[in-house]
Amino acid sequence: MANKWNKIEGNLAGSFYIDENCINCGLCASICPDVYASKPSLAVHIVQKQPTSEKEIELATEAQECCPADAIGNDG
Repeated sequence: MANKWNKIEGNLAGSFYIDENCINCGLCASICPDVYASKPSLAVHIVQKQPTSEKEIELATEAQECCPADAIGNDG
């Protein structure tokens, strides 16, 4: 389970975040590219945009549920 105290630097503030467990597999960005993006300088992914529409929230949540490292959190 993702830990809000271990958020990766660069996540856009809001309820969704990615923590230090990220293995940079890219699955989140392939499911929801508007919300998740690669941060090559850290070899991880981050939340580049908080989801706002119902569709974005649905896809962001799907990515969270599919994350093999359980690195995506949602405090919303």
